[in-house]
Amino acid sequence: MGQAAIYLSLHKGCEVFTTVGTPEKRKFIRDTFPSIPEGHIGNSRDTSLEQMVLQQTKDRGVDIVLNSLAEEKLQASICCLTRDGCFLEIRKVDFLSDNLLDLSILSKEIKFFGVLLDNVFLASDEVKTYVQGVDKIM
Repeated sequence: MGQAAIYLSLHKGCEVFTTVGTPEKRKFIRDTFPSIPEGHIGNSRDTSLEQMVLQQTKDRGVDIVLNSLAEEKLQASICCLTRDGCFLEIRKVDFLSDNLLDLSILSKEIKFFGVLLDNVFLASDEVKTYVQGVDKIM
């Protein structure tokens, strides 16, 4: 999912930030996506991604976060959003475990969506056909 999102984002001309958990994955990102600067690749094992993104964007933040991080790293990801940004959560674990979310983030007027990918893959052909025909999303 992450690599597909990176490909699509770069194709659309977006500035991309990503996180990795190992030096090998960092090398893979650098080799596969050479247009992503080293300073845009953060650590997925701690909350330093927040400082990285805010520093690189001069405290503006990013417009969209596609998140698969949990707990305090999820909170750090939310803090990376600009005002009126869009947060897409693709992990079910935090939803199913009913983990708390710091509601002060709503003061940034962000949009928060839970994307349950298994529902997309398990959807009926009728629903998949409908979704493929949608060309405007509000």
